[in-house]
Amino acid sequence: MPTLYSFSSNRSAIVAGTDIARLRSFEILNGVLRDAGVHTTAVHFGEDFYIAERMQLSGRDYCPPLEVVVKGRHVGTPKHALYRIENYPTLSRTAFEADKPHAPYVRFDYTNPLHDEDGKRLRDECVPAGLAAHYMDTDRAEHTAMSAFKTLFVFLSARHPPR
Repeated sequence: MPTLYSFSSNRSAIVAGTDIARLRSFEILNGVLRDAGVHTTAVHFGEDFYIAERMQLSGRDYCPPLEVVVKGRHVGTPKHALYRIENYPTLSRTAFEADKPHAPYVRFDYTNPLHDEDGKRLRDECVPAGLAAHYMDTDRAEHTAMSAFKTLFVFLSARHPPR
């Protein structure tokens, strides 16, 4: 679906062609990851679809309600939700500055539906690794996510050098 959504701005839109552009981008980046030895679940790309491996738990289809996110720049949810975090120096005597890169870290987000049964808007929520571990192997997920991040960072940086 060619949709774009922002919880922070409470906006959504249908932008024709973005679904195919995202699919083609995913196909290219998936190839980069596979070539680097990072396991992905996408096994086939069609004109307007892709096929992924099934995840199973106890013989049943399984998809944990979590996203594994790598943050390497102080933007998005942490920038807006962590009030004045830039005022506190880190152990390495740096600070998280808005819109600036930082050493990457992994977080786990619980993927809420867009609305609850009363129509109230819901956003995804960051959960601790201990809770995420009830749904997935968090050590393996963190290793895979960081490997993917580093691989894609190198690939994309070579195509768009910093200004």
